[in-house]
Amino acid sequence: MIDYLVINTSFKWAYGGHQVFVTGTFTGWKDHIPLQKVGNDYFNAIVVRSIMILHNNLIETTKRNVLL
Repeated sequence: MIDYLVINTSFKWAYGGHQVFVTGTFTGWKDHIPLQKVGNDYFNAIVVRSIMILHNNLIETTKRNVLL
């Protein structure tokens, strides 16, 4: 049996853009979760159920990798 971690995870993007999304192992790399603009940065907090979390930020549909 695999033990999954359930983690409240915050995502922040502070590098510009007009539409910012996050995707990763927690969505099966299929769904894109929008980040909300607050001031000049983008944020979202979600509950992640995973063994290991890998993710990418999508800015105007261009993938930008970020290491945790």
